Amino acid sequence: MDIRRRLISRIVSTAPGGSVDSVDVGALVRQLILFDTCVLKTHRLSEFPFLVRSFGFHGTLELLSSDVLEIMWRPFTIAIDFHRGGKRSLPLFHFDCGTVKMADPEEYIHRCFQPFHELTDIPHKRVLRLKKAVVSRFVDPPEGFETNVLAQVKSEMKGMSPGIKAAIRVTLRKLRPAEEVPDFTLEFEEIPNVGFRAHTDLATQAGMSDDEAHNVIQTAFAGVANLDQRIGEMRGYEALSGFAEEEAGMLAEKCDFLIRELNPEIIERSFERVLEIAGIPDPVIDGSTCVARIGELLKVRQTDECKEFRAWLSTVHKASDVEIRERVAGLRAKFSAFVQSSSGKTAGVLTAAGIGLIPHYGIPASLAAAFADTFLIEKIFPRSGIVSFLSNLYPSIFDKA
Repeated sequence: MDIRRRLISRIVSTAPGGSVDSVDVGALVRQLILFDTCVLKTHRLSEFPFLVRSFGFHGTLELLSSDVLEIMWRPFTIAIDFHRGGKRSLPLFHFDCGTVKMADPEEYIHRCFQPFHELTDIPHKRVLRLKKAVVSRFVDPPEGFETNVLAQVKSEMKGMSPGIKAAIRVTLRKLRPAEEVPDFTLEFEEIPNVGFRAHTDLATQAGMSDDEAHNVIQTAFAGVANLDQRIGEMRGYEALSGFAEEEAGMLAEKCDFLIRELNPEIIERSFERVLEIAGIPDPVIDGSTCVARIGELLKVRQTDECKEFRAWLSTVHKASDVEIRERVAGLRAKFSAFVQSSSGKTAGVLTAAGIGLIPHYGIPASLAAAFADTFLIEKIFPRSGIVSFLSNLYPSIFDKA
């Protein structure tokens, strides 16, 4: 199984209290285009009422009936900050970690499904069908997954990798961006039945209090634990996972090449970047003004043009905005006669952008202006799935609600 063809997807943004702030349905559509399989790391199944509003009941059911979506439903968290009665349970520079798991899986799933019954415009029988379809896409982690992740986090404390010191440097740069990160010593002593004690001169070298130094180490420890969990998920579910900027900084010290070449967010950002530079609106899929036709999306994913577009997109991040803009600017104007309708505007802009972005065949806008005949363009430039994808297939996914 090629890990680069599978993505662990997160489309929910949460508020500080843990409530759902927003669900990026558009991100899921892009990910379904760019990857063979999306493993949705769900936030209590809260995404699905939004998907029903955006795709419709039948569209959501069709998505769940395909093999392109899996659901990582079992919550798992590494806890590193232990408090009792509102007070820290361990002394300064003492740390420990453990796993937080649900006590009753069936009760947990039952509570997660409650919002489904608030979809008042869907009959009860359809809600039951939807719930059954969702459960059918559940995937579980491999045996030993949680134990292995926790062991990896503890190995960081034992000094078997540079993760903690790298995370501390990242944390200090974030707290004090104008200051140079000082050199400091750090060693952990394992204390039976307690955890680990940090021996460090961080407070002295960084000019901060012991409390501040403790909090810096704890923040770094939490970041490393989260990063190790992401890596564990990648291994367990055989899929790529996106990394936050600070996580990328930590992982870069372990494996600089891996994070830069295999981070799936680079591909997603490249897609958004091409659309932005080409002047192509990124549809807001809200179910009221714009919807995504899942049936069409599933067909588009299987085309050679979509596969060619994916392959080409992986190289775009190496080009500068200026290089891409020079190829796109001016070509849009060439197709200005084809922008009377919203669909025509999108297709026209995409076609113009696609021609200039063909690998090895990009042309300056001044030269493109000389080609008024579509026949000549097709003869001069070899047939490209990129052009076909941008001009025809991608726009066909979306429709006005």
